[in-house]
Amino acid sequence: HVLVWHVTSPPILETLTHAEIREQVRRHIFTVMGHYRGRIKVWDVVNEALTPDGTLANTIFYKAFGGEEHGSAYMDQIYKWAHEA
Repeated sequence: HVLVWHVTSPPILETLTHAEIREQVRRHIFTVMGHYRGRIKVWDVVNEALTPDGTLANTIFYKAFGGEEHGSAYMDQIYKWAHEA
C-alpha cells in the first residue's frame, strides 16, 4: 500500500548510485500506480519520512535525493511523480 518506505525497500538499492536510486523510485511509482490506476483512490506515497523528534529521517531515499543540502526536496519530487503517474 505504500510507494516509498525505507523499511520495505529491496537491499539491492544499497548497491546503486544516487542517480540510479532516483530512477528506480520513479520507475516503481509509475509502474505500481499505473497497474492499479482507477482501483486505488488514496495512496500512502512516502511512509515514515520523519523521526520521532520531527526531523527528516536519514534514509536511503533522503540521501539519494540530496540529503541535508536539499532537505525535504526528495519528498517534493516523489509526490510530483506520484501526481504525474
